[in-house]
Amino acid sequence: EAVYSSPLKRAIQTAQSIAQQLSLPIMLAPGLAEIDAGEMDGMLLSEVIEKHPQFWKDMINGNSSLRWPGGESLDDIAERAWQPVQALLGQKKLGVLLVGHTFSLVTILLRSLGWPLGQFRHLRLEPASITVLEFGNRGATLLTLNDTCHWKE
Repeated sequence: EAVYSSPLKRAIQTAQSIAQQLSLPIMLAPGLAEIDAGEMDGMLLSEVIEKHPQFWKDMINGNSSLRWPGGESLDDIAERAWQPVQALLGQKKLGVLLVGHTFSLVTILLRSLGWPLGQFRHLRLEPASITVLEFGNRGATLLTLNDTCHWKE
């Protein structure tokens, strides 16, 4: 019924490809934008690990309140990314597509399932993968996780 996208260019491009096939407009949802990595924005993971080893150690050990230097924490992005989901749950739409980024989507997934945010490191979402959650009277059920069969040979 609806396509919501992060306002970042690469997410909008993905959303446009899908929305066009569904003949639906794209609704921008700023909450779906990627984590604000502050001073580490644009760094490769290898650079983050090399230049900020203690930060990375604390991060992968599940400290969800740890703030990226000059940026957000997982707690921050989880709160931000949950806002559009909460609004959509209130509308009781039958099918909604969210196009976001690794941290925004993983925090939505974890929160939906009632799992601690510190468990993020146990989930992997590939670019352009499909994850499906079904929300019902008893909460969320994970139907599909990180499905990439549509783009892998």
